[in-house]
Amino acid sequence: VKNYGELVAASLEVLEPGGLLAATSSTHKLSLLDYEQAIAQGAARARTRLRIVERRDLPPDFVRAPGFPEANYMKFTISMRD
Repeated sequence: VKNYGELVAASLEVLEPGGLLAATSSTHKLSLLDYEQAIAQGAARARTRLRIVERRDLPPDFVRAPGFPEANYMKFTISMRD
């Protein structure tokens, strides 16, 4: 989890401008805000910008118990490099 930004930065080294980056996390230990901040930090390290063009989470057939936010662990984004 702590090296996610580094992974994003390394990925951006080979992604051309206009290219799409698919990123995902399947841990409850990383909130959606922290996940998106890690992506932004990775872009900053790579000295570029990313624009999230799509966000997804668990599909509807996965049960999410009210009052148990850890059950919504899946985060998925597609971002476009500037």
